[in-house]
Amino acid sequence: MALIGMLQQLSCSATAWGAYHLAGIEPVSAYTFTSTVRMQLDTRLAGLGEKVALGDLKALNHHHDQPLRRVLNCQRVLDVFGVHQKLWRLELGRMLDTWCHAYQAREKST
Repeated sequence: MALIGMLQQLSCSATAWGAYHLAGIEPVSAYTFTSTVRMQLDTRLAGLGEKVALGDLKALNHHHDQPLRRVLNCQRVLDVFGVHQKLWRLELGRMLDTWCHAYQAREKST
């Protein structure tokens, strides 16, 4: 619904700018976001007794091997479009619990 609202506003001359994302209101780098999701998923799967090989994660670098420090921040989505984001860290646990439950159900049925 947030994306539909944003598209409707853009078609009515809302100010367009850069990349849009719905990562939440807490400024966080893409690397930190991804590594937090990966770590919590790994912890939940281990707690269920599941051994799943998760892929490696590497931070992106600039062309001079300097770490890329882009930060995701949805404050501008709120300011421009009025879309209130939930804190992603609070929602992450619920979403991973739901995914792990579905994963276990699928594994048991095969």
